[in-house]
Amino acid sequence: MNMVTDSLSDLPFSDMLNLLPDGVVFHQAVRDETGIIVDFRLIYFNKAFESFAPSPYKRELGMYMLGDNREQEAILGPAMRQYVQVVETGEMATHVFYDPNLNATISLRARKMGDGVLVTLRDITVQHRAAQQAEMQNKLLHGILNTSLNGTVVYEAIRDSRGTIIDFRFRLYNQTARKDILERIGRDIADHTLLSIYPDSHITGMFGLYARVTETGESVRTEHYFPSVNTWYDVAIAKLDDGCVVTFIDISQLKKASRQAEDQAEFVSKLLDGSLNGLVSLDPVRGNGHLTDLRILSANRAAEVFFQRNQTEVVGRGLLELYPESVEMGLWTMFEQVLKARQAERVEAYLQTDKAELWLDVSATPRDGDGLVVSFINITERKKAERHTGTLIQELQKTNNNLEQFAYVASHDLQEPLRKVVSFGDMLRNQYADTLGANGADMINRMQSAAFRMQILIKDLLAYSHVANAREAFNEVDLNQLVAEVINDLELVILDKKANLVTGALPTVNGDTSQLRQLFQNLISNGLKFSRTDVVPHVQIMADLVRGREVTRPDGTNLLPESLANRGFHRIQVLDNGIGFDQQYAERIFQLFQRLHTRSQFTGTGIGLSIVQKVVENHQGFIRAEGRPNEGSTFVVLLPIKTL
Repeated sequence: MNMVTDSLSDLPFSDMLNLLPDGVVFHQAVRDETGIIVDFRLIYFNKAFESFAPSPYKRELGMYMLGDNREQEAILGPAMRQYVQVVETGEMATHVFYDPNLNATISLRARKMGDGVLVTLRDITVQHRAAQQAEMQNKLLHGILNTSLNGTVVYEAIRDSRGTIIDFRFRLYNQTARKDILERIGRDIADHTLLSIYPDSHITGMFGLYARVTETGESVRTEHYFPSVNTWYDVAIAKLDDGCVVTFIDISQLKKASRQAEDQAEFVSKLLDGSLNGLVSLDPVRGNGHLTDLRILSANRAAEVFFQRNQTEVVGRGLLELYPESVEMGLWTMFEQVLKARQAERVEAYLQTDKAELWLDVSATPRDGDGLVVSFINITERKKAERHTGTLIQELQKTNNNLEQFAYVASHDLQEPLRKVVSFGDMLRNQYADTLGANGADMINRMQSAAFRMQILIKDLLAYSHVANAREAFNEVDLNQLVAEVINDLELVILDKKANLVTGALPTVNGDTSQLRQLFQNLISNGLKFSRTDVVPHVQIMADLVRGREVTRPDGTNLLPESLANRGFHRIQVLDNGIGFDQQYAERIFQLFQRLHTRSQFTGTGIGLSIVQKVVENHQGFIRAEGRPNEGSTFVVLLPIKTL
């Protein structure tokens, strides 16, 4: 069934279906535990189907035919039973019915496809009504004065002394004819002649037709345009005594609809010719019951370019004659399968010759009857680009791996000489303090301080490298417990600062415990570190659930892309009342080694918030910082409700 829905949803084929004037619908069978079909589920419909289903019917994808339309069961019930029969027997069903909700006559064809039914619907109201009217015309020929929607007039010839017809007298007419002429001409036809009502009858040719039928007895049926009343009529003329009987009906709307259909067909043709995809309609050619070729019935401009032949050179020719390479590319086998199984297929076909290589993206769909429609596009350049991109990605990954290994090894190797510097510095200070004097001791202290800072920097770099290259599997993490552990680790700092920490109810998220610990360790530590000297530090942590569209920047713009507008997130906010920062630096503070204050003011390497950002990215989340100088800062972390 996936093949059916994928084929119907395929972009080029779906676009082509949307251009059809017929409604196309696919219903998938819904079975109970015993395998009996109890309903049908709407899986696909094209744009034309929307006109078949106004407000009385629900037509959202995934809805049930009866389950969601119980109020229309009297109308949909028979169709439901017929669809069941089609699916169970595999026999196609066709019938015409009148839908009172739509006030229309519908022609329906249902064909089994997979475990469902593909239905095409056509509004034949105009044709049906025209057929009814034509039938009534024939009846009126035998009962002229019967009430009719057709105008009926019996003319009697008026001849001169030589017997030449010079006019026609209205001998009989029905009310339809009288009303039509009265409304269009503005005169009653009683006691009038043809030329007195229609003086231009000689010019339009109708007088000549009436005279010829009267003289020869040969009946005439024609469609005629009367410019004086801007109306098209379907006219039937038959001899009756020394005159003729004329029945007519206004077909102006039908002509207009026909013109619109022709314009639509021309539009579709031009649209297909403007497509980058080659489109070919094929009919099978068989011999002794076996498929021997596929005859091309139509081809758009892109197909002509591919075959390097114009329309007249393509239509009517065999596919194997025009493109024998289809066998080597495996396309011929696919076409045979589509014709046999009556199910659409799509492949990427490849051909390599001494001169070049070729990739085609080809879709084949069975057509009503015994043919198929093939859509294809040359994807050679795209495939070459993908191959080149793949090679570049592999090279880049190899380079990144080398850089990661270098950074890790280099950081570890730097630790040993630093430890020796610190160790020898301690020895110098302890064993030679008297010799060095105050000035020398100060230099030793500065050297030791620089070495300690270097050790901290290397430690932070290793932490960042670990987070950047983390590949551990995610687990359920209770943030309430994790944050409590972080606060416990920071107990000495909290007591020293006499800080106040408030934690609300936090969610359980899918993530890496170690990374999330680093995230909260850095955010809480920042809130404690960057405090104001005259204010007791206050750090608050709280969380709630939001949709992507609800998260905005301070300027009101959306933080997340439109594609995530409806995605659910845990919003975790860490607020403090510290020194804050100017909002213009909100992005800069997450950059590696970036500091807004001197080392003498606040210690640190400028890596902590870079680690925080990397942890959030690893969890497919987002982070935003809001600062208020001398008032505090807020860090907003968004973690998806379920990480992909």
